[in-house]
Amino acid sequence: MQVADVPVVRDQLSSAVFATSPRMSRFLRYVVEQTLEGNGDRIKEYAIAVEGFDKGQDYDPQADSTVRTEATKLRARLSRFRRAATFPSCSKPASPAPTLLVLGTTVAQT
Repeated sequence: MQVADVPVVRDQLSSAVFATSPRMSRFLRYVVEQTLEGNGDRIKEYAIAVEGFDKGQDYDPQADSTVRTEATKLRARLSRFRRAATFPSCSKPASPAPTLLVLGTTVAQT
């Protein structure tokens, strides 16, 4: 399964909330892809910095708060998307479905 196969994530990425921020879109896409590929346990600050934000192998999370700062911004954008969502994919499913969690935030019902 890919990001494009999850309607709500596709809607999130095309929404005004994310369309104006390529960096946030890239961050969301990265963590969703990792989760869908079964690598959710690899979504750690260092991996996000190096693989998601193209930081060097010498990235030091103690000295650089980029990932923590961007994760806070991503959670806020996801919250804004949910509040403003008018996409069909945001309607509640008729039956319970597995939930895709990204950074502790529900991103989609899969």
